[in-house]
Amino acid sequence: MMQPTPSALARKLMVKRITLMSSVLFSVMMVSGCGTPRRSPDNDLSADAAATKQATDELLRQSDELLRQMQEREDRWPPLHPQIRQKYVEAHPKLRSEFAKAILDGEVCVGMTPEDVKASWGNPRTINSSGGEYGSAEQWCYHDSKHDGTYLYFRNGALTSWQVQRTP
Repeated sequence: MMQPTPSALARKLMVKRITLMSSVLFSVMMVSGCGTPRRSPDNDLSADAAATKQATDELLRQSDELLRQMQEREDRWPPLHPQIRQKYVEAHPKLRSEFAKAILDGEVCVGMTPEDVKASWGNPRTINSSGGEYGSAEQWCYHDSKHDGTYLYFRNGALTSWQVQRTP
């Protein structure tokens, strides 16, 4: 499962920002009549221009806030350095080969232990635990730049599935 890098995420966000700004600006211009010059005694479009500027300024403020939040997440939960993953694999020679490769690539696989997952992705932001007659279960919640909105599910000490939260 290939994940975009933080710089790719930033570029994607900037493209969305520009597209959204263009759409809103065009809509505001068309609704306010700026798209077609109006004939009026003084031909004053200053009110329409002010509304357009206000809408554009608000979009810029929102996109700047999104970029700030994204940078904050990267600073708070930096990705594991490849050398740390390499040392974990070297320290566990009996690790299944597909798990070792996944850890080195910063990926996860069904069947991994919580320690294997931590070696690959680091600590989750939160862990939700439950237990019952069928054993223990955990949900690990990741909210960092690479795995934002990813939930890993463990049953009896092994990764069984994951869920990725996406916005349409």
